[in-house]
Amino acid sequence: MPVARPGLAERWYGMVDVRRRGLGKLLAVLCCMLLFALGRPARTQRFEHDPLRSVTGTVTDHSREPLRGAVVQLEMDATMTVQSYITDKRGTYQFRNLRPDVDYTLWATFRGEHSRKESLSKFDRKADRVIELVVRPAKD
Repeated sequence: MPVARPGLAERWYGMVDVRRRGLGKLLAVLCCMLLFALGRPARTQRFEHDPLRSVTGTVTDHSREPLRGAVVQLEMDATMTVQSYITDKRGTYQFRNLRPDVDYTLWATFRGEHSRKESLSKFDRKADRVIELVVRPAKD
């Protein structure tokens, strides 16, 4: 019994069907890549327009005397990463290149005593903040 071979028309439509499926996948991949590429510059542009922030200030005791050697800590609230800075002889500290889209918490410690925790909000649009920290003795 002879095997029927597909004619030219059947072979042509079979190839077109395969090409359509391949073209559909290709278009889907290209659309996804285009959406991804369009979404990325929007985020990048936002950070280009938002300058990096900084926070500086002085750590003093309750009588407003500067505290040399106080440890100022800055915690990034999103990741709980902590940066530390030891104050100079004038009691000053500085943190630079802080991300504008993240909240931070700032406090100082000196000889076991702590200052009040201060917040640096992502909604605060000031590029440079000055925060004075006062270390108060613990109440017994």
